[in-house]
Amino acid sequence: MLWLFHLLVFVTTVCLIRPDLKGRVALVTGASVGIGAAVAKHLVRCGMKVVGCARNVDQIKV
Repeated sequence: MLWLFHLLVFVTTVCLIRPDLKGRVALVTGASVGIGAAVAKHLVRCGMKVVGCARNVDQIKV
C-alpha cells in the first residue's frame, strides 16, 4: 500500500502546483476499483470533474 500513498502524494502535489486544473475534466480508466478509484476520488477532492470508465460500471460509486 506504500505505492498508493506515493501515488496520492503525487496527485495532491500536482493539484497544489497546478491550481488551474480545478474545474477541468479528467478521464480515469479503471475507476471502479484499486488505483483508478483512488485517483478518481482524489481528483474530485482537488476540484476536478472526473469521467470514470470501468469494465463493471455497477461498482463505480458516485
